[in-house]
Amino acid sequence: LYPQSEVCETLNKREEENPPTPFPTIGAANLPDFEDVVVKFSGSNIPVDVSVVAFQKQLLDVLKIILLDLADEYNTLKIIGLEYRSVDSRDDDLIYDIQVSRQDGITFGSIIRDSIRENISFI
Repeated sequence: LYPQSEVCETLNKREEENPPTPFPTIGAANLPDFEDVVVKFSGSNIPVDVSVVAFQKQLLDVLKIILLDLADEYNTLKIIGLEYRSVDSRDDDLIYDIQVSRQDGITFGSIIRDSIRENISFI
């Protein structure tokens, strides 16, 4: 529009040096190879004489059974880890971290939580 303008000329030179690309130049974020699934069990009125450690281990064993059943049902589900997340004080909440191999298009977190809800009577 303004042939004498130095600003327009600079912009035109910049476009000639770096022409636009036909595809996005920003790559996808590097995602870890695993998906973290956090499962929290909230309890109430747990008797004081109940061994919390034994209860945690028993619940861990039940979660293993549920996850192994899910792995049989979903061939793409690869369980990397399952562990209890320790809490500083005696709390009625038990939190477990589950790591599964990430698969494109599949969110295992919701599948795992749904399976736990379906098996709540087993727990």
